[in-house]
Amino acid sequence: MIGVRIREEENEYFLREAVPIEEYLKNFPKLFKLFKKSFNYLPTLEGKNIYIEPFSCLISRNSLVLGYTRRDNEKENVWYIGFKHHPPDKITFLHELIHVAGGDELSSYNYAILLYYAIQKNLPPFNLLDCIFRKSF
Repeated sequence: MIGVRIREEENEYFLREAVPIEEYLKNFPKLFKLFKKSFNYLPTLEGKNIYIEPFSCLISRNSLVLGYTRRDNEKENVWYIGFKHHPPDKITFLHELIHVAGGDELSSYNYAILLYYAIQKNLPPFNLLDCIFRKSF
C-alpha cells in the first residue's frame, strides 16, 4: 500500500503525502480503467503529472465539497486532486479530471456524466472540451 490508513466504517482514507495518480489508482481498479479510458475524450490530460493529496490540505473535512483540483504554483504541468472519500464516486473522479484537462467548474459539472457515458459505451474518441467550447451560431 501507499502509506495509507483506511477506516472503512467511516469511508475515510488518510494519505500521508501526495502520491502519483497511477499509484493511488492501483488500489481502485475500476477507477484506474476510467482514468485510462478518459484520455480518449480528454486528450489534454497527456503530459500532465497528477497527484492525489490528502483532502485536509486545503479543505476542512466538515465541508460539503467532495473533491478539488489545483495546479502547482511553480510547475505548469503538475496538478493535485483531493477527495473527501476514498475511493471517490466515479462522477466526482471524472469531474476532477475534467478540471485538470482544462474545464471550468460549470463544464466539469455538466460534462462528467457525458464523459462517463462515452467511456461506458466505448464511443469513438473525441475531445470533450472541443464540444464544450465550440460555438455554434
